[in-house]
Amino acid sequence: MKAPNQPFLFALMCYLLLGACSKPQPSQLVKNTSDSLQMAEQAAQTEEDWQPHQYWHFKPEFGYRFSIRGDFNGDGKVERLTECYFSLLENSESPKYYEVESYDELVGIAITKDPLSYLECSNPEIDSLFISNSGQLFGLSHLKNVGDLNEDGGDEISYVVDWADWSNLNTCRVMSYQNGKWLELYAFPVWDWQFPNLPGTQTKYGLFGTVNKLSIASDSVNMNLLKELWAYPGLLRKTGRNRIQVWLRNDDGEEELVDVNLAKLEKENAKSTKQEVLPMEGLRVENGFGY
Repeated sequence: MKAPNQPFLFALMCYLLLGACSKPQPSQLVKNTSDSLQMAEQAAQTEEDWQPHQYWHFKPEFGYRFSIRGDFNGDGKVERLTECYFSLLENSESPKYYEVESYDELVGIAITKDPLSYLECSNPEIDSLFISNSGQLFGLSHLKNVGDLNEDGGDEISYVVDWADWSNLNTCRVMSYQNGKWLELYAFPVWDWQFPNLPGTQTKYGLFGTVNKLSIASDSVNMNLLKELWAYPGLLRKTGRNRIQVWLRNDDGEEELVDVNLAKLEKENAKSTKQEVLPMEGLRVENGFGY
């Protein structure tokens, strides 16, 4: 049998990831469409002949969806976490990008679509990890299984939000599923450019931040980007039980390798370091303008 070609494999992967995201229940959604439309109109006020609510005229780009495996609840079985990008305006899983003339237009469309970003687990007993319903994001720019950091039997994960803004300052969050809840173990400041481009999209940076996101149509280039993404080691590594090293952005605006004792950090500042992430039925608004 002839092996399937690379374009077919990439398209099949996108299709499977789209099917993994189920439709959230109505009780899980927070409707703030009117506020989002007002923000979108402000973002596009310099475009006299174009409004972001007219985005259906532009060619959509589905965008990459992260999907990782691991034993996240420590039961000895492997689960899968899949990124979902759900438009509250459209009431469905939605494309992340559109072929538009400027990055400002792309940001306006994202705000208009009122996106809800979350991770859905293949194990229905594990609650979805809510990322944000800020209305100003393109989903995730990073998601990784970082292993069992505290040696409780379950794998931890790290993620970074792809905010629909012009800043390259961001935050990487380390999450753990404990006692039936997602908890934040640690968060550290990063730059967006520290993470690889995702298949299908190239982010362009200027002197002070993001200036554009360009579509990549070449299947061979996208397959190479996918391989680079899978091989990316991340900015965190385990050095012992409850001990990690992270490459972070320090107060002087420089990269710095820092040792972190998660157990000590939890005892010193339990409320801010180990925060319970609210389930899908209790959505929490994040800062859509980055960090």
